[in-house]
Amino acid sequence: MILKQVLKILFLFFICLFHNCDLKAQQNEIEYRLETKWSVFWNSSYRLESNVLNKNKFTAKGIGIKLLKELSRSSGIEIKLSYRNWSDFRETIIPLTIGPSFTFFSNQNNAFMLRGGVGPHGILGNDYAGFFAGFEIGPEAHLKLGNNALIIALTLAQSSSFHPSSFEYLDMNLGIRF
Repeated sequence: MILKQVLKILFLFFICLFHNCDLKAQQNEIEYRLETKWSVFWNSSYRLESNVLNKNKFTAKGIGIKLLKELSRSSGIEIKLSYRNWSDFRETIIPLTIGPSFTFFSNQNNAFMLRGGVGPHGILGNDYAGFFAGFEIGPEAHLKLGNNALIIALTLAQSSSFHPSSFEYLDMNLGIRF
């Protein structure tokens, strides 16, 4: 059920992404320099399942790195690699996601974007350890700090999407974009 909704949202992402790509023949404004931006962030996660009884639902043990390649002023492609651990080694995930980002609001100091991604989620230390499909989608805010920016994000994610023991979690990120 959630997967269908996420696929619909990702479809809308791609429509927005290709709609906002600037065509050189129609470009009337000053040339905009497209950049590649790196981000490093700390993440905390909250599991949304109700069947997690005697386990930690919240973790603050996570780090990540992200690369954003701008395609236009308002769209880009992101690659995100992160790590999170809920309580012990059996509750460890290393997701790698690739997907579009779409900027809704941007000025000299701030930006607000919606991003999503799909890709393999490595799950370690349990009975079915391995790589499984996963996705994530959510809003992200960038607050300018000199040449860098503070990143604040809230993402809905699902690991092991096509596995009977899939699980959803909210992922909160706080980091710096270089």
